[in-house]
Amino acid sequence: MHDGYLNPKFVDGVHVFVQFAISQPEWTDGPRIRCPCSMCKNRKFLETENVKLHLVQKGFVPDYYEWRFHGETTTRTNYEQGAGHTSAYATESPGPYRTMVMDAGGPDLDFDTMEESPNPIAKKLYEMLQAADQALWPGCEKHSQLSAVARLLNIKSEYHLPERCYDSLLEFMKEALPQRNTLPENFYDTKKMVEGLGLPVEKIDCCESGCMIYWGVDIALKCCKLCGHPRYKSRRRESTKHKGDVPYKRMYYFPLIPRLQRLYASKATAKDMRWHDDHDKEDGVMHHPSDSKAWFHFDQMHPSFSAESRNVRLGLCTDGFQPFGQSGKQYSCWPIIVTPYNLQPGMCMKEPYMFLSVIVPRPNRTTQSYPMYCVNGYKFHTTGHGTGRATMNSGVCIKGTNYSENASDYYGQLIEILELEYPGYPFKRTVLFKCDWFDPSRHGTRRHPNYSLVEVNQSRRFNRYEPFILAMQACQVYYVPYPSLRRAQTDWIAVCKIKARAVVEMPELSKKTSLMPELAFQDNEMNLHQIEVVEDNDLGLLNDPNGGDIGSNVGDDEFESEDEIEHVLESESEDEDDDEDFADL
Repeated sequence: MHDGYLNPKFVDGVHVFVQFAISQPEWTDGPRIRCPCSMCKNRKFLETENVKLHLVQKGFVPDYYEWRFHGETTTRTNYEQGAGHTSAYATESPGPYRTMVMDAGGPDLDFDTMEESPNPIAKKLYEMLQAADQALWPGCEKHSQLSAVARLLNIKSEYHLPERCYDSLLEFMKEALPQRNTLPENFYDTKKMVEGLGLPVEKIDCCESGCMIYWGVDIALKCCKLCGHPRYKSRRRESTKHKGDVPYKRMYYFPLIPRLQRLYASKATAKDMRWHDDHDKEDGVMHHPSDSKAWFHFDQMHPSFSAESRNVRLGLCTDGFQPFGQSGKQYSCWPIIVTPYNLQPGMCMKEPYMFLSVIVPRPNRTTQSYPMYCVNGYKFHTTGHGTGRATMNSGVCIKGTNYSENASDYYGQLIEILELEYPGYPFKRTVLFKCDWFDPSRHGTRRHPNYSLVEVNQSRRFNRYEPFILAMQACQVYYVPYPSLRRAQTDWIAVCKIKARAVVEMPELSKKTSLMPELAFQDNEMNLHQIEVVEDNDLGLLNDPNGGDIGSNVGDDEFESEDEIEHVLESESEDEDDDEDFADL
């Protein structure tokens, strides 16, 4: 300040500082830089205009002559005196390993302006920062302690090195390297060094039958509350050395929240986490799931969640696989992978942003095979069971899954019928059909749209996808060969669909119930119904089959006079009176 006004040289210096900080992208968070004012103390990233305002109002942090938080060359020292030597390349740029540690700690991680001892979690990060700056041995300019350890862990993971092999390799390297090298002694020390990166794993016990997990309110249970199977394995003999209980099965959970927090802590991905809301949208074109109707419907159903663009939306996928398939070991597991859809399309489906959250061990199951099975009104036979029979019950058809008007069906032959039973309560069973599918392309299947006829080439198979389907999805067909000796028609067979037959379940008859009654049925009372007679003097004409009218000459033939007709009517009335008297009796 000069006479109550800002010194123009100080204002010019602030502009020079901001321009220099912007020119160092390795030390910025997009358009933001660290604010070196006396209040922020290089702990916050702010916009350049806000940084200028803070510096004008509060001034620089004391003794900040070397802009070491903004890319100016400096020499890093340890936060504890005498902890080790520094690396020559640590004075140039932060480097990938130091940047990795800084991203793990977030923008609030401050190495040089600590006023008190860090907490245990932060202390691990500072130790890794020291390892990132510490040379592997005095005078080494290519590797630091952290970079060497990271490379060794990558080699161990990629080539599946056992722990004993890793320890032997470290022992040999320490003997070959110059003295005073900082390489860890064994695998345990290596894990302790990188523990601060914050990729924890939680081991959760689960039932051997896959009924439940021992978590939350069930964490203290000793047996499954559904099937009663014990949680821990029984010990054959008591050991003098105390060991914890060994569960029958265990799943691994990798907490997801710390990973999502690092996406916002890292300056490389913080801005991209808001891409789904900031990008330009084009009507009628879906570049990203955020352009879909389902996304828009979710925003309408949850307006408070969608109002904040930094809220994370996740996609989940899972599938079973055998990690030891090449070694022949029969073991499978189900990894559950989560990916954040906040990121742009070029990032959200890439491997670094597909987070493995849970590894579920395979469920125990029993498999039983059947030669025949009845479902959906059809009776299926496997091809082996139907060999030599006059009927064909092994033809299978399933509807295509492209959900379009021109959806094509898939045709094949039933090879095996499998029933999978998963233990637990209640018992879970499912039936699968293993089929040999014909080629559904135009080279293997011909369709006649005018006649709805389908033909398949029995010499072409479809081996691209899995052969299993659920039994409830199957329809039955049979195949008829062409009565032709032409070479072009010998491999083609016609498809005939079969209508499902209804199955009527009859109730079981008890032993006391018989088909024929023991006594004949007899009604003791008899109801007589009165016959109503309608008098109609108008006699209509009858139609002659030859086209003419038949006259009403009945009266001329049977009654010669009107008196005789009246006598007949009176006699009929007397008969009716007699019937009424009989009914009264």
